[in-house]
Amino acid sequence: MSRHEVHGFSDKTNLFFPPVIIGIIISSLIVSSLMGFFKLESLIILSLFSAIMIFSFSRNYSRDPRRTQQIIQNMILSIIVLDSTFLTGIIGIELGLVVLTLAGPLLLLANKMYMT
Repeated sequence: MSRHEVHGFSDKTNLFFPPVIIGIIISSLIVSSLMGFFKLESLIILSLFSAIMIFSFSRNYSRDPRRTQQIIQNMILSIIVLDSTFLTGIIGIELGLVVLTLAGPLLLLANKMYMT
């Protein structure tokens, strides 16, 4: 997606790959939690990550380069949420919430800096 943010997408580009890959990530985390590899509290923060991704793709998903930039920015910002999900699943909700608080300063910096 990042390759196409400047010039836009060609007609041959399949736009369904990024949501499918994110869906696979979310599904694998849910299955891992239900199998006992991760703590079930990780599903709470995973739902936040899922909401961010659904919002990004449903609102901005088109072949317009500006909207593609917004999707990529949201994906970069959501890396902290995904890291928090993994830490919550492995260590516990306390450390996961500490890492999740790092999203606040990143949101402030995102308004001042070019993210992609």
